[in-house]
Amino acid sequence: CRSLITLLRDIEALPQPDVEAATYLAADAEIALGDHAEAQRLLDSLPAQAPYALLLRANLAFARSDYAAAETLSEQALAAVDADASRLPFLFRAAELRLFLGRFEEGAQLCEEGLGIVGDDGAANESARWHALLARLSFFGGDIEAAKAELVRAQSALDTLPESSWDKSVEAVIRVNEAVVAEAEDRPHDAHRGQDAALQIY
Repeated sequence: CRSLITLLRDIEALPQPDVEAATYLAADAEIALGDHAEAQRLLDSLPAQAPYALLLRANLAFARSDYAAAETLSEQALAAVDADASRLPFLFRAAELRLFLGRFEEGAQLCEEGLGIVGDDGAANESARWHALLARLSFFGGDIEAAKAELVRAQSALDTLPESSWDKSVEAVIRVNEAVVAEAEDRPHDAHRGQDAALQIY
């Protein structure tokens, strides 16, 4: 992505949106790789109030464990997007933040909004992703039975696809959370099996 940005800037008359799109990708990658200074530099070159720029700034703040700033930025991003499928990544980040802040009921409400947008006939991987997050919120909110039910729904969504089409990151989250639930219920064999399954995915 860094090479792409340099190349784009050297090409005259290239539309600015293309340069910005590459910068978004590069900033997202830098956050994932842990180079927060470079991510910040890239984000500073983007429109300050653009929804996706706000979302990436929220992600960066989250990576820096600045949860208050991450929450503020994610709320600003949410307020700037429409109530359609484009809203999903903004809702997901907001719900994840509620998990880390211990505000599980609020996070669950955001998940329900996300699932409402995905719909019963929505993309299976996306549906599974939301149910897996809702399972985590339910578990840490103290409702193990609800967490188990959401994990079943997450897996059921994946099962509508050939296994080769499963989102591996979502599958790993399901396996890890199955292990966490099993450990909480004193089922060590199932807990180890879930952990091993998650490790084997990668």
